[in-house]
Amino acid sequence: MTRSRYVGVCLAALACGPPAGDPAGAALRPEWEPAVYAAAYAAFARGGGARGAADTVLVLAATRPWEHGGQAADARRALAGAVPGALADAYVRANAAPARLAAPPAVPGRAAALVEAYPRAGPGGAPRAAVQFSRPAFSAGGDTAVVEVTRVCGLVCGRSELLVLVRGPAGWRRGLSVRNVLF
Repeated sequence: MTRSRYVGVCLAALACGPPAGDPAGAALRPEWEPAVYAAAYAAFARGGGARGAADTVLVLAATRPWEHGGQAADARRALAGAVPGALADAYVRANAAPARLAAPPAVPGRAAALVEAYPRAGPGGAPRAAVQFSRPAFSAGGDTAVVEVTRVCGLVCGRSELLVLVRGPAGWRRGLSVRNVLF
C-alpha cells in the first residue's frame, strides 16, 4: 500500500468520528496491546532489530515514557503526514508516563520474559540485549496503531523504530516505519 493510499484509508476510518467517550479522536485500548506488541516485535525483528539476540527475548516490564519534551516533539514530527493528528496526539499523551506490561509479547519460535531493568551482561560478560516498547495508541476506528520498539544491547549498541501498524482480517501487521534510529 502506498503511503498516500495508507493515509487516505486512515483518514477515511476517522471520518466516521471517534467512539463515545473519546473526544480526541484516538484512544488507548489496553485489551489490544498484547497483540500490537507481538506484531511490533515481529516487524522489528524482520527489519534487523533482533539480530544476534539470545534465545530468550528479554522485554522490559515498564513501557518507555518520554525522558524530555524533545522526544515528544520528535515523535510528533515523525508522525506528521503519516497518521492523522489525533492519533499522533494520542500517542504523545499515552507515553507521558510509564505503564507496565502484564505479560511479555508472544514471540513466534522464541521464549520471552519480562525483566525490571536492562540486563548488565550475559554469560561470559557479553552484553545482553533487551527490548522495550512504548505504549501504543490506536485510531478512533481501531484499525491503526502507533508504537515504538527499542532494543538495547549494551551501552553503545541499539536500535529504535517507530511503527504504524494496521489491523486486518489476519490481525495486526506493519504499515509504515516512520522513524528508524541506530545508536
